Amino acid sequence: MPDPDSPDGPAFPVAASGQVKPAALPSKGRLGLQQCIDFAIENNFSVRQSLAMARATRALETAQRAEFDPQLYGSVRAGRPTDGSWGDGEYSAGVVKKFTTGTEVDLEGGQVSTRTGDFRDDYLGGSTSDFAASVRQPLLKGAGRTANLAGIRLAELLSTQASATVTADLLETLRSVETTYYSATIAALVEKSQMESYSRALKLVEDVKVRRKAGAAPQIDELEADAALSEARERLVQSQKNSRDRVGDLWLALGAPLGDELPDVKLASLADATLPEETPDGTAAFNRAMSTAPSAILIVNEVQRKEIELLRARNRALPRLDAEVSVASATDDAGGDDFEGVALLRFNVPWGMRAEKAQLAAAQADLQRSVAAQDQATQRLKQRIFELCRAIQAGRAQVNATAHTARVSRKKYDEQALRLKAGAATVRDLRESEEELRSSEVREQQARLGLFAGWSALTQLDGTIVQRHGLSL
Repeated sequence: MPDPDSPDGPAFPVAASGQVKPAALPSKGRLGLQQCIDFAIENNFSVRQSLAMARATRALETAQRAEFDPQLYGSVRAGRPTDGSWGDGEYSAGVVKKFTTGTEVDLEGGQVSTRTGDFRDDYLGGSTSDFAASVRQPLLKGAGRTANLAGIRLAELLSTQASATVTADLLETLRSVETTYYSATIAALVEKSQMESYSRALKLVEDVKVRRKAGAAPQIDELEADAALSEARERLVQSQKNSRDRVGDLWLALGAPLGDELPDVKLASLADATLPEETPDGTAAFNRAMSTAPSAILIVNEVQRKEIELLRARNRALPRLDAEVSVASATDDAGGDDFEGVALLRFNVPWGMRAEKAQLAAAQADLQRSVAAQDQATQRLKQRIFELCRAIQAGRAQVNATAHTARVSRKKYDEQALRLKAGAATVRDLRESEEELRSSEVREQQARLGLFAGWSALTQLDGTIVQRHGLSL
């Protein structure tokens, strides 16, 4: 399965051009559901996009942590008066390190311009030192680990959100592939049913023509048979188009390249699909969804992000008050050590702090909105799960009912065909029975698809669709 944390890039194969190299899919012959799922996990467009986003958030988290890495610097200085030549150069090098408490330490050696304590701004009369050390500590704005680690925490949440999005896209891919696969299967069965309907209509036309020549059938029967054949041909053409369209939907869900012609593949029967033996427990499914499903993780993650943004807004609303201390050491003309030290307390308070207060108020309101949105999303998730449980229960009853209707319609059609031969029924009677048979067969297949689609959607929400296919996230 694709790994967003992989340092070597995407888990799916990549060609030399940098484009994704799709695994082979047959252009004809049998195509199984598991084969489609394996292909889609590596090639689905949404999964590939979310994986790239997950890698981007990993890089952002690394960039946030790099804020506390030491920074090296150096300088070379030389002067030249208007009427003189260039003097000797002055060299210095140093390191600056910021800590998670907000403390910043600057160590510099060489011919260092003596500081006043105001980091790299002012100098004492142009004198130089062999070594200088400066420390700055924010006391209000920017002080403390909580404020300084907020950026890293936010990047971690974004990374968690990106990983949850990858998982959500994978679950959606599994559901989409299952649904589109069996939709294409049902479309092929409907096409077969329409083909049988067309064959029955064609046979009816031939039988009526024979009876017409024998004088045993009126002209109206011949016209009825011709009209039935025309309608059957029209439905067959439409079902053939729909069958090809559903294969196109499947290819799009897989992320497979589409050529000028759709592949001529044979799909497995919906009877091979795994369906629940009893009505699923909505409460248990909801609890599973809230503990492991990415949708629940994304709901909680959004609130946590807003809490961090509120914390940062509160810190920005504080006035700046920094304490700085600088010490320098130099060798005097007598060969002794000369120490100089400077202490500085600096503050900065914007007039009225209107912008900072407005940002804080906006962050507080945004957090309140996120909490309300979390409650709403949780209720929607619960409502959707229980709705699917009811749909599965009703879908099973509907499958049984439509299957019974199809059996009865088949018997009714056969009986009407016998009555027509005996002269006890008209072609219109047989035509109406054939339409009932065809319609009942289509409704039965659609009911089976609806039952499976509901089951697939439920297992996507509670995460059990992964176990059904033997995968591990």
